[in-house]
Amino acid sequence: MQQVFQYIRYGFWAITFFAFVYSCANMASPSGGEYDVAPPKIRRANPDFNALNSSKTVVEIEFDENIKIESPSEKVIITPPQQNMPVIKSVGRKAVVELNDELLPNTTYTIDFTDAIVDNNEANPLENFVYSFSTGDRLDTLAVSGKVL
Repeated sequence: MQQVFQYIRYGFWAITFFAFVYSCANMASPSGGEYDVAPPKIRRANPDFNALNSSKTVVEIEFDENIKIESPSEKVIITPPQQNMPVIKSVGRKAVVELNDELLPNTTYTIDFTDAIVDNNEANPLENFVYSFSTGDRLDTLAVSGKVL
């Protein structure tokens, strides 16, 4: 009788052990997480946004994730228009614009990226993104005020 209880005890512990070992390691691929649905977010820019008295011909804008610039020659609009085609590229988390023309004095430069900047993995566009800086001491707002008579 005692031997039967010993076999039952060993059987119980063996089943418990194998159940524990089997439940520890579930073989499955990782899910990979949620899909990225957010566009890239701007961290900083050089020169700063709406910078005054800037003489830099290279603009760098850093984002929180790796980016691509899609069709820059078609989608990116720079004002005032440039005689020499600017170099517009992405380098990791940065968008880099190299203006090849000499900067005009007291001029506001605007770079409209439309929806050209997208994140590297899911291609979520950063829509209606406009960057401006001025070579003078004020930013031209393109606003007109007055009275109509």
